[in-house]
Amino acid sequence: MNNQIFDLLFELVNFFNDPKNDNILLKNLKIKESPNLMPIIMRIGKMGKTTVGQLAGQLGKNHSSVSRQIDKFEKEGLLISRESQEDMRVREISLSKTGQKIYQQIIEEREKALNKAFANLEDDQLEQIKQSLELLVDSVNTAREE
Repeated sequence: MNNQIFDLLFELVNFFNDPKNDNILLKNLKIKESPNLMPIIMRIGKMGKTTVGQLAGQLGKNHSSVSRQIDKFEKEGLLISRESQEDMRVREISLSKTGQKIYQQIIEEREKALNKAFANLEDDQLEQIKQSLELLVDSVNTAREE
């Protein structure tokens, strides 16, 4: 049973990590495609602010390559970075107003896509999916903390 759950989760993760899906979404929003834009904008948008090191860890990339992407998106006006007040060696990153606007557009476009995907489901089925996902997230987070 656990392998079946893992396989289903793997399929979902692959769907959400597929750059083709990101590019379609960005194209629909008339935003210039960039292979690293979605993972970076979405993570920073969800967290509010983060550091290069934390972002690199989440993306599974090295610090220097993430730092270069941050520099690129900062020059494009999507991100703001500044030295941490707690540790001058650490750079904190947040979304600029333009980055926040793009983040919100992505959220809205994803909601439209999910509404389309879930159009044939009843409200009680959607509630069951939500509750199951909440249970899964709680279980995974609890196991990680132990």
